[in-house]
Amino acid sequence: MAFKFNPLTSELDLIGSNGGGGGGTYTGSSPTTVTVGGLPSGSAIAGETFTQILQSMLVPFLAPSFSSFSMSGQATSLEVGYATVSGTQSFTFSFANAGNVAANTLSIIDVTTSTTLASGLPVTSPESANIGGPFTLTAPGSHSWKGQATNTQSTVFNSGNFSVSWYYRNHYGTSTNAILAASDILALVGNPLASGFAQTQSFAAGGYKYYCWPDTFGSPTASTGFKDTSNGLPVAMATSTDNAAYSNVQNGWYYALVSVTNTAPTPVTTNYRVYRTQNALGGTITIQVS
Repeated sequence: MAFKFNPLTSELDLIGSNGGGGGGTYTGSSPTTVTVGGLPSGSAIAGETFTQILQSMLVPFLAPSFSSFSMSGQATSLEVGYATVSGTQSFTFSFANAGNVAANTLSIIDVTTSTTLASGLPVTSPESANIGGPFTLTAPGSHSWKGQATNTQSTVFNSGNFSVSWYYRNHYGTSTNAILAASDILALVGNPLASGFAQTQSFAAGGYKYYCWPDTFGSPTASTGFKDTSNGLPVAMATSTDNAAYSNVQNGWYYALVSVTNTAPTPVTTNYRVYRTQNALGGTITIQVS
Protein backbone atom coordinates (compact mmCIF):
# COMPACT_ATOMS: atom_id res chain seq x y z
CA MET A 1 0.00 0.00 0.00
CA ALA A 2 1.26 3.50 -0.81
CA PHE A 3 -0.06 7.04 -1.21
CA LYS A 4 0.41 9.78 -3.73
CA PHE A 5 -0.51 13.46 -3.69
CA ASN A 6 -3.37 14.45 -6.00
CA PRO A 7 -2.77 18.07 -7.12
CA LEU A 8 -6.38 18.43 -8.31
CA THR A 9 -7.92 17.65 -4.94
CA SER A 10 -4.97 18.55 -2.67
CA GLU A 11 -5.46 15.17 -1.00
CA LEU A 12 -3.47 11.98 -0.61
CA ASP A 13 -4.86 9.08 -2.67
CA LEU A 14 -4.33 5.42 -1.87
CA ILE A 15 -2.58 3.53 -4.69
CA GLY A 16 -2.30 -0.21 -5.03
CA SER A 17 0.64 -2.28 -6.17
CA ASN A 18 -0.42 -1.72 -9.80
CA GLY A 19 -0.09 2.07 -9.30
CA GLY A 20 -3.80 2.73 -9.75
CA GLY A 21 -5.88 5.08 -7.62
CA GLY A 22 -7.74 3.70 -4.61
CA GLY A 23 -9.48 6.39 -2.53
CA GLY A 24 -11.71 3.71 -0.95
CA THR A 25 -13.23 2.93 2.41
CA TYR A 26 -11.39 1.09 5.11
CA THR A 27 -12.86 -2.37 5.82
CA GLY A 28 -10.09 -3.94 7.92
CA SER A 29 -9.81 -4.56 11.66
CA SER A 30 -11.14 -1.95 14.05
CA PRO A 31 -10.66 -0.28 16.49
CA THR A 32 -7.04 0.77 16.34
CA THR A 33 -4.61 -0.94 18.72
CA VAL A 34 -1.83 1.64 18.65
CA THR A 35 -1.67 5.43 18.55
CA VAL A 36 -0.47 6.78 15.22
CA GLY A 37 0.05 10.54 15.08
CA GLY A 38 -3.20 12.16 16.09
CA LEU A 39 -5.22 8.93 15.82
CA PRO A 40 -5.37 7.42 19.32
CA SER A 41 -5.46 3.74 20.18
CA GLY A 42 -9.03 2.46 20.42
CA SER A 43 -10.38 4.63 17.59
CA ALA A 44 -13.16 3.06 15.51
CA ILE A 45 -12.06 3.43 11.87
CA ALA A 46 -14.17 0.84 10.05
CA GLY A 47 -16.19 2.54 7.31
CA GLU A 48 -14.04 5.69 7.25
CA THR A 49 -12.35 6.74 4.03
CA PHE A 50 -8.60 6.53 3.84
CA THR A 51 -8.55 10.30 3.53
CA GLN A 52 -10.40 10.62 6.85
CA ILE A 53 -8.01 8.19 8.51
CA LEU A 54 -4.98 10.04 7.14
CA GLN A 55 -6.38 13.36 8.27
CA SER A 56 -6.92 11.96 11.79
CA MET A 57 -3.32 10.75 11.85
CA LEU A 58 -1.58 13.71 10.25
CA VAL A 59 -3.89 16.68 10.88
CA PRO A 60 -5.82 15.93 14.09
CA PHE A 61 -8.60 18.27 15.20
CA LEU A 62 -7.34 20.97 17.57
CA ALA A 63 -10.08 21.86 19.99
CA PRO A 64 -10.54 25.62 20.39
CA SER A 65 -10.59 27.33 23.76
CA PHE A 66 -11.04 30.84 25.10
CA SER A 67 -7.72 32.61 25.57
CA SER A 68 -9.37 35.58 27.25
CA PHE A 69 -12.78 36.97 28.17
CA SER A 70 -13.49 40.29 29.86
CA MET A 71 -15.93 43.17 30.14
CA SER A 72 -14.52 46.40 28.73
CA GLY A 73 -14.17 49.32 31.13
CA GLN A 74 -15.16 47.42 34.29
CA ALA A 75 -12.78 47.38 37.24
CA THR A 76 -12.42 43.95 38.79
CA SER A 77 -11.99 45.21 42.38
CA LEU A 78 -14.47 47.51 44.12
CA GLU A 79 -15.00 48.68 47.68
CA VAL A 80 -18.19 47.44 49.32
CA GLY A 81 -21.01 49.85 48.58
CA TYR A 82 -19.79 50.73 45.08
CA ALA A 83 -21.61 49.63 41.92
CA THR A 84 -20.66 48.02 38.64
CA VAL A 85 -21.46 49.48 35.24
CA SER A 86 -24.92 48.63 33.93
CA GLY A 87 -26.93 48.24 30.72
CA THR A 88 -25.36 47.23 27.41
CA GLN A 89 -21.67 46.46 27.82
CA SER A 90 -18.92 45.37 25.43
CA PHE A 91 -17.18 42.04 25.99
CA THR A 92 -13.79 41.30 24.46
CA PHE A 93 -12.48 37.78 23.96
CA SER A 94 -10.06 35.68 21.98
CA PHE A 95 -9.68 32.01 21.05
CA ALA A 96 -6.90 29.51 20.64
CA ASN A 97 -7.50 27.52 17.42
CA ALA A 98 -10.10 30.08 16.40
CA GLY A 99 -10.64 28.43 13.02
CA ASN A 100 -12.35 25.53 14.77
CA VAL A 101 -15.01 27.69 16.45
CA ALA A 102 -18.40 27.40 14.77
CA ALA A 103 -19.77 30.67 13.42
CA ASN A 104 -22.44 32.59 15.36
CA THR A 105 -22.31 30.40 18.46
CA LEU A 106 -21.12 32.88 21.08
CA SER A 107 -23.25 33.26 24.21
CA ILE A 108 -22.64 35.66 27.10
CA ILE A 109 -23.79 34.31 30.44
CA ASP A 110 -24.29 35.88 33.86
CA VAL A 111 -22.79 33.12 36.02
CA THR A 112 -24.03 34.54 39.32
CA THR A 113 -27.69 34.62 38.26
CA SER A 114 -27.44 31.65 35.82
CA THR A 115 -28.88 33.86 33.05
CA THR A 116 -27.97 33.79 29.35
CA LEU A 117 -27.74 37.46 28.42
CA ALA A 118 -27.17 36.97 24.68
CA SER A 119 -26.73 34.02 22.31
CA GLY A 120 -26.09 33.33 18.64
CA LEU A 121 -23.54 36.13 18.50
CA PRO A 122 -20.66 36.28 16.00
CA VAL A 123 -17.42 34.78 17.32
CA THR A 124 -15.38 37.89 16.48
CA SER A 125 -14.49 40.22 19.34
CA PRO A 126 -15.94 42.46 20.67
CA GLU A 127 -19.62 41.66 21.17
CA SER A 128 -22.20 43.34 23.40
CA ALA A 129 -24.86 42.22 25.83
CA ASN A 130 -27.21 43.95 28.27
CA ILE A 131 -26.02 42.95 31.74
CA GLY A 132 -28.81 44.73 33.62
CA GLY A 133 -27.53 46.06 36.92
CA PRO A 134 -25.91 48.01 38.31
CA PHE A 135 -24.78 45.48 40.91
CA THR A 136 -23.73 46.58 44.40
CA LEU A 137 -22.53 44.37 47.23
CA THR A 138 -22.48 45.65 50.80
CA ALA A 139 -20.32 42.77 52.04
CA PRO A 140 -17.32 41.05 50.47
CA GLY A 141 -18.32 38.89 47.51
CA SER A 142 -18.26 38.74 43.72
CA HIS A 143 -20.37 38.77 40.54
CA SER A 144 -19.24 36.81 37.48
CA TRP A 145 -19.83 36.49 33.74
CA LYS A 146 -18.49 34.07 31.13
CA GLY A 147 -18.48 33.37 27.42
CA GLN A 148 -19.62 30.16 25.80
CA ALA A 149 -19.21 28.89 22.25
CA THR A 150 -19.44 25.69 20.17
CA ASN A 151 -16.63 24.12 18.18
CA THR A 152 -16.98 22.72 14.66
CA GLN A 153 -17.48 19.25 16.12
CA SER A 154 -20.58 20.48 18.03
CA THR A 155 -18.91 20.52 21.45
CA VAL A 156 -19.78 23.43 23.74
CA PHE A 157 -16.91 25.06 25.64
CA ASN A 158 -16.67 27.91 28.15
CA SER A 159 -14.34 30.75 29.01
CA GLY A 160 -13.02 31.36 32.47
CA ASN A 161 -15.13 33.68 34.60
CA PHE A 162 -14.73 37.44 34.43
CA SER A 163 -15.42 38.46 38.02
CA VAL A 164 -15.92 41.73 39.85
CA SER A 165 -15.07 41.40 43.54
CA TRP A 166 -16.03 43.66 46.45
CA TYR A 167 -13.69 44.24 49.41
CA TYR A 168 -13.39 46.14 52.64
CA ARG A 169 -10.47 48.53 53.00
CA ASN A 170 -7.60 48.18 55.43
CA HIS A 171 -6.38 51.49 56.86
CA TYR A 172 -2.91 52.28 58.13
CA GLY A 173 -0.84 55.35 58.93
CA THR A 174 0.62 57.62 61.56
CA SER A 175 -1.21 59.81 64.06
CA THR A 176 -0.37 61.68 67.26
CA ASN A 177 -3.80 60.75 68.65
CA ALA A 178 -3.77 58.09 71.36
CA ILE A 179 -7.00 56.61 69.98
CA LEU A 180 -8.74 57.06 66.63
CA ALA A 181 -12.35 57.94 65.89
CA ALA A 182 -14.02 56.68 62.70
CA SER A 183 -13.15 59.88 60.83
CA ASP A 184 -9.50 59.54 61.90
CA ILE A 185 -9.37 55.97 60.58
CA LEU A 186 -10.74 57.07 57.20
CA ALA A 187 -8.17 59.88 57.10
CA LEU A 188 -5.13 57.61 57.52
CA VAL A 189 -2.73 57.74 54.58
CA GLY A 190 -3.10 54.09 53.49
CA ASN A 191 -6.38 52.44 52.54
CA PRO A 192 -5.90 49.43 50.24
CA LEU A 193 -8.73 47.07 49.33
CA ALA A 194 -8.08 43.81 51.13
CA SER A 195 -9.44 40.36 51.91
CA GLY A 196 -7.41 39.90 55.10
CA PHE A 197 -5.13 41.65 57.57
CA ALA A 198 -1.75 40.25 56.42
CA GLN A 199 0.36 43.07 54.99
CA THR A 200 3.65 44.94 55.21
CA GLN A 201 3.51 48.73 55.31
CA SER A 202 6.00 51.57 55.76
CA PHE A 203 5.21 54.40 58.19
CA ALA A 204 6.38 58.00 58.29
CA ALA A 205 8.41 59.31 61.22
CA GLY A 206 6.65 60.65 64.30
CA GLY A 207 3.50 59.70 66.15
CA TYR A 208 1.90 56.34 66.78
CA LYS A 209 1.71 53.78 63.99
CA TYR A 210 -1.78 52.45 63.35
CA TYR A 211 -3.21 49.41 61.64
CA CYS A 212 -7.01 49.26 61.31
CA TRP A 213 -8.99 46.48 59.64
CA PRO A 214 -12.49 44.95 59.74
CA ASP A 215 -13.20 42.93 62.86
CA THR A 216 -14.12 39.91 60.71
CA PHE A 217 -10.49 39.64 59.49
CA GLY A 218 -9.41 38.40 62.92
CA SER A 219 -6.09 38.61 64.75
CA PRO A 220 -2.40 38.36 63.92
CA THR A 221 -0.49 35.38 65.27
CA ALA A 222 0.63 35.44 68.88
CA SER A 223 3.97 37.03 69.77
CA THR A 224 5.26 37.69 66.23
CA GLY A 225 2.12 39.12 64.58
CA PHE A 226 3.61 42.65 64.37
CA LYS A 227 7.27 42.61 63.34
CA ASP A 228 9.85 45.29 62.53
CA THR A 229 11.24 44.21 59.15
CA SER A 230 14.59 45.93 59.80
CA ASN A 231 15.54 43.56 62.63
CA GLY A 232 12.87 40.86 62.68
CA LEU A 233 11.84 41.72 66.24
CA PRO A 234 8.23 42.01 67.47
CA VAL A 235 6.83 45.53 67.70
CA ALA A 236 5.40 46.53 71.07
CA MET A 237 1.71 47.38 70.65
CA ALA A 238 -0.67 49.26 72.96
CA THR A 239 -2.63 47.36 75.60
CA SER A 240 -5.48 48.26 77.92
CA THR A 241 -2.83 49.45 80.40
CA ASP A 242 -1.74 52.12 77.92
CA ASN A 243 -5.29 53.21 77.09
CA ALA A 244 -8.61 51.75 78.24
CA ALA A 245 -9.95 51.86 74.67
CA TYR A 246 -7.69 48.89 73.82
CA SER A 247 -9.75 46.53 75.96
CA ASN A 248 -10.30 43.76 73.42
CA VAL A 249 -7.68 41.05 73.07
CA GLN A 250 -7.01 38.07 70.80
CA ASN A 251 -3.80 36.05 70.51
CA GLY A 252 -2.27 38.43 73.04
CA TRP A 253 -2.80 41.54 70.89
CA TYR A 254 -5.01 44.30 72.29
CA TYR A 255 -7.21 46.43 70.09
CA ALA A 256 -9.96 49.03 70.18
CA LEU A 257 -13.19 48.45 68.29
CA VAL A 258 -14.64 51.36 66.29
CA SER A 259 -17.74 51.46 64.08
CA VAL A 260 -16.76 52.89 60.68
CA THR A 261 -19.06 53.93 57.82
CA ASN A 262 -17.30 54.22 54.48
CA THR A 263 -17.91 56.93 51.88
CA ALA A 264 -19.37 54.69 49.16
CA PRO A 265 -22.53 55.72 47.24
CA THR A 266 -24.26 53.00 49.26
CA PRO A 267 -22.53 53.52 52.63
CA VAL A 268 -21.46 50.40 54.51
CA THR A 269 -20.90 50.31 58.27
CA THR A 270 -18.67 47.72 59.89
CA ASN A 271 -16.64 47.38 63.08
CA TYR A 272 -12.92 47.98 62.70
CA ARG A 273 -10.13 46.75 64.92
CA VAL A 274 -7.66 49.49 65.80
CA TYR A 275 -4.10 48.41 66.65
CA ARG A 276 -1.56 51.04 67.80
CA THR A 277 2.14 50.94 68.59
CA GLN A 278 2.70 51.21 72.31
CA ASN A 279 4.87 54.29 71.89
CA ALA A 280 5.09 57.21 69.52
CA LEU A 281 8.06 56.47 67.25
CA GLY A 282 10.31 59.27 66.08
CA GLY A 283 11.74 57.42 63.09
CA THR A 284 10.33 55.65 60.06
CA ILE A 285 9.54 51.97 60.36
CA THR A 286 8.21 49.14 58.21
CA ILE A 287 5.94 46.75 60.07
CA GLN A 288 4.89 43.33 58.83
CA VAL A 289 1.59 41.91 60.04
CA SER A 290 1.08 38.17 59.83
